[in-house]
Amino acid sequence: MKKRILAVVGFLALTILALGIAQEVLKAKFIQDSTTIIDGFYAEKRNDIDVLFLGSSNCFCTIDPLVLYEEYGIASYDFASSSQSMDISLLYLKEALKRQKPKVVALEVNYIPGQNTSGIGEDSMLWGLTNMPLTVDKLQCIYQLLGKVDEEYMSYVFPLLRYHERWKEISKQDYTYPSQDKTNWSKGYLRTDEVSDSPVDLSEYTQEGTSWLDERAVECLGEMAKICKKEGIELILFKSPRVGWYQYFTIEIEALAKGYGITFLDYNALVEEVGLDMTKDFRDIAHLNNQGAAKVSSHMGAYLKEHFSLPDRRTDDKENSWDQAVAYQKRLQLGEGYFADTMTVKECKEMLDGMEDYATILTYKGRKDKIQYQWIYVEGNPVLSKAWNEDGIEHEKINNMDVVLVRKSKGLQILVNGENYYSPLQNWSVIVYDLKTDKVVAVLGYDE
Repeated sequence: MKKRILAVVGFLALTILALGIAQEVLKAKFIQDSTTIIDGFYAEKRNDIDVLFLGSSNCFCTIDPLVLYEEYGIASYDFASSSQSMDISLLYLKEALKRQKPKVVALEVNYIPGQNTSGIGEDSMLWGLTNMPLTVDKLQCIYQLLGKVDEEYMSYVFPLLRYHERWKEISKQDYTYPSQDKTNWSKGYLRTDEVSDSPVDLSEYTQEGTSWLDERAVECLGEMAKICKKEGIELILFKSPRVGWYQYFTIEIEALAKGYGITFLDYNALVEEVGLDMTKDFRDIAHLNNQGAAKVSSHMGAYLKEHFSLPDRRTDDKENSWDQAVAYQKRLQLGEGYFADTMTVKECKEMLDGMEDYATILTYKGRKDKIQYQWIYVEGNPVLSKAWNEDGIEHEKINNMDVVLVRKSKGLQILVNGENYYSPLQNWSVIVYDLKTDKVVAVLGYDE
């Protein structure tokens, strides 16, 4: 009997493990949205965040936590998801406070006016709920949004039920993402240099109209205010600049905020003060790009430092995750232009030898004997040396960099993580790979 019980328990454990693995592979990955934002939040050290931002894409496209950190030393995070309804914002607050003790919570209010809540549906729920851990608060949130327990309800509880047929479209990323480092180096912010095709026109902001506040959204805000008050957290409201937001919305939100004794910042009314350029600072009519977000974030940081007692984390004795994130973003800016002054492969190699956490793939094809040479270096130290005089393949794995060197009759190929980066136009080819960001950051060519 004991053996049978152990066998049954073992079988059930293996079944649950298999289903869990299958669910992680099959469920949708909202990269640069809720998946990486949520996973990044849970990768943060406990009780490290001083300011928590909540809301929809209008939040994570407006507030750049690294600007707040570099300019004011504020440790913040954008805990947001696309089309985040107020029920989901409330859930995020509850879950966040299980791991963090922020001094300020800032809520982006796009989904409080009734006219803006009509579009909340399946996409909002998928983006907001799929990657959130299964807790009682999540179960309550799903029920509040659906109003019943049925097949659809269970599909949000167990994503495998929703995505079990997705096996037809899964990619390599679906298999590799679960084991990847979940650190979010932008602290939830969506980085983009895209610029709107045409100037953004916010002139309709002052047009007349009527609005109402969604009853459930107001209930959620009231609960959030109650939670923050109980935990000794300052709550503020803000609105990102965008087409489709009107002054009569602002009047309603201001009255609501006043009732709770909290501040509301409307960046549609602060466009000139912030210095936004309608031709350069927007990605589209509803979202800012990096340049615009930097301006609003700088203004928000100044407001937070003036009105709340927030520590300057730049003065910490030890390097923190915001220091690391700033350094990471600066590494991402390295490109071909960084090597513009190098005229020969020797000068380039000497520069690379002094750089930490970079790998270099050198190729020389200029010999008359048709022998082609390739080398791989890590921080100037040789890892591989190959002289090609016949067709073949060499494979090298360095951290997360997977390199395949191929010689065949049609020429050379250099595959880095599955993509060919080799260009035969010049005698020397230099491929630079950042082992920190896991990206090819430069592909260079030299004649000598």
